Amino acid sequence: GPAAGGVSAASAPAAKEKAPLPAGPIFMENPDGTITEAVPADYIPPKLRSARRDWSAARRQSLINEDSDGSSGNLSEGAAASMYQEVDFLYSRHERIFVLLLFVQLLLEALYNFVYLLRMRDGSSVVEFMAMYGWRVNLRAVQCLLWGVFGGQAIYTAVYYIIAGLAILTKRPKNYRRFANFGIAGIVGLVLLAYVDKFNLIIFFLQLLIYIYARFLQGLTASLLLLPTTAPQTHIA
Repeated sequence: GPAAGGVSAASAPAAKEKAPLPAGPIFMENPDGTITEAVPADYIPPKLRSARRDWSAARRQSLINEDSDGSSGNLSEGAAASMYQEVDFLYSRHERIFVLLLFVQLLLEALYNFVYLLRMRDGSSVVEFMAMYGWRVNLRAVQCLLWGVFGGQAIYTAVYYIIAGLAILTKRPKNYRRFANFGIAGIVGLVLLAYVDKFNLIIFFLQLLIYIYARFLQGLTASLLLLPTTAPQTHIA
């Protein structure tokens, strides 16, 4: 009996020593029945710990975003400047081809007008026109008609190349659009020349090709207006 009691009394302090210390606040009842909360000095509530972790993670993420935004901004500016240079280089190459086509068309139209004048002077154009329709009309009226066609062609050619030169010098899409629309009128006029036996197939297809090129250059000049022209600035810390 006493031995057993001694053993149990000896093991009780050992059990108390092995009992783990509380990791959080504890509640104790006072003799008067009130409850008191005891909080360790190094204790941090879970909500506060999670709030601190969230704030640290948010801070790190904001720093990462700032760095990435700065680098992506530099990359986007650099890509835009590089794209502008590529489009400008492409425009310069196609502009040369456009000028070459206009020069060839000018030579062909000069040759066409020269032959037109020769055939009007020897009267062969009037004879062919009357033979094609078989009309018994006044010879003077046919001559006036053919000379009027020649004068209209001359005025159109002058305005045509003035608008073309303006588009090349200004590099504005509206001027290329105006030139293309004016070229459509010329293509229709060339088709109508078939009724007076003055249609030229080579000039027709050449002017059609120039019209397509004008639309293409209109798109390139519009792209040049939208892209930035300056290279991105590098900031040195």
